[in-house]
Amino acid sequence: MATIAEKIEITLIPLFGIIFWLLAPILPGQLNAGNLFLTMSALLLFQSLIRDLFLLAEMKRKPQQVQYSATRCICLESTVGITGILVGAGMMQKHAIRYRRLTH
Repeated sequence: MATIAEKIEITLIPLFGIIFWLLAPILPGQLNAGNLFLTMSALLLFQSLIRDLFLLAEMKRKPQQVQYSATRCICLESTVGITGILVGAGMMQKHAIRYRRLTH
């Protein structure tokens, strides 16, 4: 049986698909690769943040019976998101430099 959080997550996936489909006419027709990397990575990090905040709130609401030791690490989503933001920003910077050279 799915938990309430899982049901919410499964409901939000098609809901966001419908929202973006409705917003498609006002979104740009073309998007450069740097902007795409930057946007998708930021969305991935935002989704990860929301999930982590939800999990923290759930942990505080339900007392844990087993104590776990904390480890210092970075999750895969954060690694991919940060890398994507850096790559996207670099690509946009490279595009901006090339554009300035062509216009001056």
